[in-house]
Amino acid sequence: MSKRVKIRALCRKYAVKRLRLFGSALRDDWDPDASDFDFLAEFEPPVRMNAFDQFMGFVLEIEALLGRRVDVVDWNAAKNPFFKRHAESQAKDIYAGLRRLPRSMT
Repeated sequence: MSKRVKIRALCRKYAVKRLRLFGSALRDDWDPDASDFDFLAEFEPPVRMNAFDQFMGFVLEIEALLGRRVDVVDWNAAKNPFFKRHAESQAKDIYAGLRRLPRSMT
């Protein structure tokens, strides 16, 4: 199974509705030996776990999958408008899943 498929599975497991990559991984200053991955993540409200376990579980599993340190910014928790504008201007979508269906449709 490819890493891309595994990342999608992690996003579904941890209710990530959108995952975007930004930072040095998209620029010429990327160092494959030292650089980390920077992600913007939008989470659905947690259902089967609390928000801490949802966030940290995702971070730990994606680090293990990619074999390097990652920084994950919870997009909904980020408050600095300058950071959000800058990060969003360079971000590349990695995963954009469907919103969870309403209970009436399941």
